[in-house]
This record gives sequence, C-alpha cells and structure tokens, in this order.
Amino acid sequence: MIESLENVGSFEITRAIRSTQLDGQVVMNGHFLGIVDGKIVASLESLDATVMTVLESLAEADYELATLYYGDEIAENDADQLIERLSKAIKGLEFEVVYGGQPLYPYLISVE
Repeated sequence: MIESLENVGSFEITRAIRSTQLDGQVVMNGHFLGIVDGKIVASLESLDATVMTVLESLAEADYELATLYYGDEIAENDADQLIERLSKAIKGLEFEVVYGGQPLYPYLISVE
C-alpha cells in the first residue's frame, strides 16, 4: 500500500484571496491557483486554463488516470465539459469526474 502511494499525486485548484508573489508566481486577487506538491504552478483568471496548466505540467510523469473531484460551486455539466476538453487536449491520460462537494476548492485532482 505504501508503494502504491508513491504512484499517486494530488493537486488543488482554489481561488486567491489577495494579490502577492509566491513560488515565483505573480498571484492576483481572485485568480485561480493551481497547486502541485504544495507549490503554486499556475495563477490564472480562467478556471479551465488553470486545470489545463496543472495537468499539462504532468506531461513527463507516468500517470494513466486523472480523477477530478468538483466542488460545491461547480455544476455537473461544467465539470463534464471540462473533462471533454481535457480528453482532447491531453493524450495518454484517462479522465474521470466525481462530485466531491468540497467548499473553497473548485477542483481537487488525483492522478495515478
């Protein structure tokens, strides 16, 4: 089980509550933050672009499946449409979408 954990990654998408500079990223209040391994890798105005940037950063990794858990402010239809766009843009990675219902994080992403 511990060995399996080494092959799993988790990432967060949330919204900035103030402007700052962190982890080499300029963060603007209200932008969406893509967080990988506790570090901000994206700070963008578009939620979908933030998710795409985070997942594209995994191009070198050997993941096969990404599960997106969508939060309480995301409509199921919007999550499904995002999965369709991701499936077309990122080859070699299978996608699932699950309602997580979490507050503050539009998407939590698990890859394995």
